[in-house]
Parts: sequence; structure tokens; C-alpha cells
Amino acid sequence: MSIAPAWATDSQDTALAIMAVRVVEVDNKGTVVDGAGYEHFELMNLKTQEVYKVPFRHNSWKMPYFIHMKPGIYCFYRLSIGSGNPTSPFCSEPYFKIEEGAINDLGLWRFGIDWSTWKIKQMGALEHAEEVYQHARAFRPSEFPSDDDASAPQTETP
Repeated sequence: MSIAPAWATDSQDTALAIMAVRVVEVDNKGTVVDGAGYEHFELMNLKTQEVYKVPFRHNSWKMPYFIHMKPGIYCFYRLSIGSGNPTSPFCSEPYFKIEEGAINDLGLWRFGIDWSTWKIKQMGALEHAEEVYQHARAFRPSEFPSDDDASAPQTETP
């Protein structure tokens, strides 16, 4: 297994993924009691076993991560809550596909940490994709095609 930087060189063999990761503290019943931080998260290509390590920047889903990755099928592999503390490997469904030449919107991924047991539970994945996309576009517009570009995602109006 190799570790790749989160900001791989943007070339013809990489694609852009946008995602938000939110970690909260939960009690032993799973009730959210507070926000929580983490050290980094990792995404793994299921075929090549290449891992993209993304360092913690913030705990807000309104400021998504921008990750240049090689195309393939991936899993959310691991969430590290700090050195000396256990990491929790997940790498189970839902898997997601990174497609070349596309903006791959992975939405919001939510996790809960119960500090009394050091257990991390995935609470949601691939949620609120449209909102994550809009926040990402506002945060870093240069990564997105202009509205008059035919390749830009189209939204229907009623």
C-alpha cells in the first residue's frame, strides 16, 4: 500500500474530488453532544491499494476538501483522531467512483466518536451533495467550469 499526497499533480490522469467530512462527539447512546476534531482521513483505491492521506483543515461541511486523485473505485479507508490514538479503518460500502475529466462530488461524510470507548462510527456518507458542490464552487470557483460552459452540471428549475 502506498500513500499519495492529497494534492497530487493535476494532470490528465487525475480527477478532482470534492467532499466534506464532519466529525462529532457522541455519547454511548449515539446522541451528538459536541463537535470533534481529527488528524487526517484516508481514501483508498480498491484496485491499486493506493491511499490518499488528507490532513485535517477544519470541521465544517461548508468548506469542502479538494482532492486530485487517479480515476478508480475508492472507499473511505480510515479516520485518524490523533497520534497515539487508534485509527478506525472502514473501507466498506458505500464505495465511490472517481471519473477522469469530471468534478466528482462525494458529498458530506459524517462520523461520530464516543470518547469513552474510543470507537468511531460512520453516521452518514454521500449526503447533501448539491450543497457541498455549491459551497465548493463558492469557496474555490477557479476549479469549476463557468455557467455558460456546456460541460457544467445543469440544474432544472420548476
